Amino acid sequence: MKRPLLSNEVETINNEESEEPDDEETNLIRHHQKLRRSHSVVIPRRRVVVEPIVFLYCTAVIGNLPVSQQYLYSRFGNSSYLKDGVNRCNFSSTNDSTSIAILYMQEHTAKWLQYISLAGSVLSIFVVPFLGSYSDRAGRRIAFIVPSVFTLLKFILNAFVIYFKLPVYVLVLAAGLDGFGGSIAAMFMVAFIYISDITSPMERAIRITILEGLIMFSMAVSQLGLGYWIDASGFLYPYLALIGLLILNLIYIVFFVPETLIVEKNKEARFSMITELKAILSVLKTKENGRRIKIVFLNILIFLVVFTNVSTVNVRLLFLMNIPFCWGPIKLGIFGAIGAVANQVISVISVKIFKFCLSEMWISLIGIFSSMASLLLFSFSEHEWELYLACVIGGMVSAIVAMYRALLSHLVHAHELGAVFALTACVEAICMLIATPVMSEVYEITVSINPGFVFFMNSLILTVAVIFVLVYVCYERRIDRYERREPFHIQS
Repeated sequence: MKRPLLSNEVETINNEESEEPDDEETNLIRHHQKLRRSHSVVIPRRRVVVEPIVFLYCTAVIGNLPVSQQYLYSRFGNSSYLKDGVNRCNFSSTNDSTSIAILYMQEHTAKWLQYISLAGSVLSIFVVPFLGSYSDRAGRRIAFIVPSVFTLLKFILNAFVIYFKLPVYVLVLAAGLDGFGGSIAAMFMVAFIYISDITSPMERAIRITILEGLIMFSMAVSQLGLGYWIDASGFLYPYLALIGLLILNLIYIVFFVPETLIVEKNKEARFSMITELKAILSVLKTKENGRRIKIVFLNILIFLVVFTNVSTVNVRLLFLMNIPFCWGPIKLGIFGAIGAVANQVISVISVKIFKFCLSEMWISLIGIFSSMASLLLFSFSEHEWELYLACVIGGMVSAIVAMYRALLSHLVHAHELGAVFALTACVEAICMLIATPVMSEVYEITVSINPGFVFFMNSLILTVAVIFVLVYVCYERRIDRYERREPFHIQS
């Protein structure tokens, strides 16, 4: 059985085959040669390595969203409101007791979702950047393990809340425990770093898009299955299944994920907050060819897009459970599954096609317009078919951030990937901290007047993203025109 190639062996192979034309393997070899000399790079022989981690982890974490939201919904009212087939919208006036009860459940669920989101996001902001930078020196596997362990502990605590009917505030404490390990922001960060380690620049955009699409596919699997399960047996058994997925994910990471970045056991690999902070800030020091401004612009765009995505996901279930749709777990699961699959398929196919004639930034602009149209249709929907059409129209949403991640990976050296993705993960964690409380508060205020106003507001936020994209393109053209030299895109 062949063992993985180390960097010194890779260099020998590359010298021997220097006369051969470039292919995918050669690009990978050259990419790894650009890492710092203190590192040895192991090239996994399996192309599919990080995808099972993303699938298992995201299926559990994304599955937690509808379970938690519907569990809170049932805690603040009669659980019969969650059953499909119950005529919850058949009342004569807005003063009807049923209408008042649903409004109470909507407002209190939105409020506690704010608390849970804040508890997890605040701590993750301080953990994620240091974990990403540390992975540049200590390896990638440790950065996979940390969020996996803390998320598992959170889920176990949540299961105790469901089984023993503990106070709702315990869910907030569990979210804080998850945030202490970096939560989902840390997992996404390390996954995209790992992909950047093992891919060539030519294939990186499509691999990142596939990874983003896999996240949506995880949503489809979890929501479709959990909808029927919750309706049939309640909340506990579905939650135990999610815990099983997290345990399986941790086993896979420990025993089956090869380390791409091997560092000698010396002082350099020791964790130091000062060292990690310097590494992150060093990414923004270089001004040549506008690298610093480009990184700042891309992170602002990521913030705006993630803000709308996160706030939409957290409010959408409440919107669909409200009048006039009044959906239960089964319909919510089917809708989530169809939307996720459509998003994955449309995003991957679109990127494959557009890459032949457009740059990453222009592809992201098409994705933004796709998302805006979907949000506008969603906000004014009065019939179920309009909701499903909105999912199809917004099918390119996961390609937007994928393009920005690919551009960021091209702007930095290979040994800076952890630092630049740590910076981006910190931006995403701040976004998650702000998005859910802000939009949940907006929804709580406007739910009795216009429940779809939140989606309309998010479409307006994306118009700001359109402006930033156009400014970025103009700035990049100005750099190319006046500097009279090649861009500072390091083909890592």
